[in-house]
Amino acid sequence: MKTLKELVEQAQMLLGYFYDDEGNLYTYDDFASIEERLVRTRVVRKGRRVIKWKTDRPGYKVAFVSGRPKEVRIKPAERIKRKKGQKAGKRKRVAKKSQAAIRRKRSLRLVRR
Repeated sequence: MKTLKELVEQAQMLLGYFYDDEGNLYTYDDFASIEERLVRTRVVRKGRRVIKWKTDRPGYKVAFVSGRPKEVRIKPAERIKRKKGQKAGKRKRVAKKSQAAIRRKRSLRLVRR
């Protein structure tokens, strides 16, 4: 038979958080990267919470092999494509931000008159 403390610890582990001896609240995701390379994160996709796997190992990505997450080395061709995509995305992002800034400046100028 489990004690109350053991039951509380088990429930906290299932919920994904725990309190230390000083009463500070922590999540298990805070310490997952210390112990292991693959980390589960919760993201919202189409209004639902989805578990996404991430790795903190440089040069690797998460791929699913037989339904299980596994670290796989990023191939050089994919790395080059990602780099090109990031450059194009940066160019578009900077352009859109500057357009928004110009419009904001113009609208603020109209408000002051």
